[in-house]
Amino acid sequence: MNILLSNNSRIPLYLQIEHQIKQKILEGSLKPGEKLPSMRALANLLEISMITTKKAYEDLEREGLLKTYVGKGTFVTEEVHDLSDLKQTQIEDLKTEIKRYIFEVKNLGVSKKDLISWIEEYYDQEGSECMRLN
Repeated sequence: MNILLSNNSRIPLYLQIEHQIKQKILEGSLKPGEKLPSMRALANLLEISMITTKKAYEDLEREGLLKTYVGKGTFVTEEVHDLSDLKQTQIEDLKTEIKRYIFEVKNLGVSKKDLISWIEEYYDQEGSECMRLN
């Protein structure tokens, strides 16, 4: 499983993992019933603490996206049929983040024009550069 993390991001590592796993479920690259790497294996692969991967997996399990079976591993739940609900949840999460960033931008005195310019610049970027969380 390919997950890109940024230590420079204000988004905590566990949330970066959660968002990317949700995205993989949404796009269909992680299918219902598919086994994920163990928490330890993912932590080793990403060179982070197992506590971080555990937090991400536990949050996704609470949301009903993953199910962990002792001795077997962690799987994408079979119940993930209605991806529109997942997508709507993700959109609401993004809106919350946007509001937070706009508050910060205003406090820094950045103009609306500059903010829109940045959004257009990043939105128009193609490929993995735009997909990385920086």
